[in-house]
Amino acid sequence: MRGLRVGLAVGLAAVVAVAAVAVAQPRNGGFETRDFSGGWKTVGVDGFSGAPAPSQWEVYGSADRGGASTVDFTPPQGLFAAGVHQEDRPGLDILHRKLRLAKGKINKLSFFLAWENIAANFHSPRSFRCRRAKGPSRAGARNRNQQFRIDILKANAPIRSLRRKHVLTTLVKTTNRTRDKRGFRKQTFNLTREGVRKRRVQLRVATCVNLAPLAVAIDQVKQRTKRR
Repeated sequence: MRGLRVGLAVGLAAVVAVAAVAVAQPRNGGFETRDFSGGWKTVGVDGFSGAPAPSQWEVYGSADRGGASTVDFTPPQGLFAAGVHQEDRPGLDILHRKLRLAKGKINKLSFFLAWENIAANFHSPRSFRCRRAKGPSRAGARNRNQQFRIDILKANAPIRSLRRKHVLTTLVKTTNRTRDKRGFRKQTFNLTREGVRKRRVQLRVATCVNLAPLAVAIDQVKQRTKRR
């Protein structure tokens, strides 16, 4: 009987461990389904009118390159990646999803990221106002906004919010010193060290453009946990 109890305990521990891994990994983190299934959602805002618009985020593959709306970065792993090529209109485009973090453990998040900015520089105000910049020249225009950022938000935060009470941490944010182009490179973040203590959060990848075309791509979004 004692052996049976030990065996059941070990088996239950293994099931719990497997369940924990399943919860930690975001589904379709590599976009290999060729769509945004698995919890991904997109938001688009037209920069001319400020009204909702079809998002310019897409899932693309290396074989699809060459189209006018396709991001020109070969996926670093697998066949597909997610990207946005803001060329047809100024505006705001967001890719986001919910994440569940493991309680009492160190939670890490990694992804591959690439971008190309056609404007002379990034301009990254703490604002998602993306209506077309006004001025005698685009370089000297007022209300310039040419940026992308990746944030961790509270689970119930409005997805377009930049308020400090909603943004738990910012993982990536462009500045005027950010290089104009970079191919896919893996980046890893310790969310626990960043101060994220919530069990449920949102991952947001946002681009806001009103000067010139901007392409951003992301792939292989993965979570990893370990004991403290």
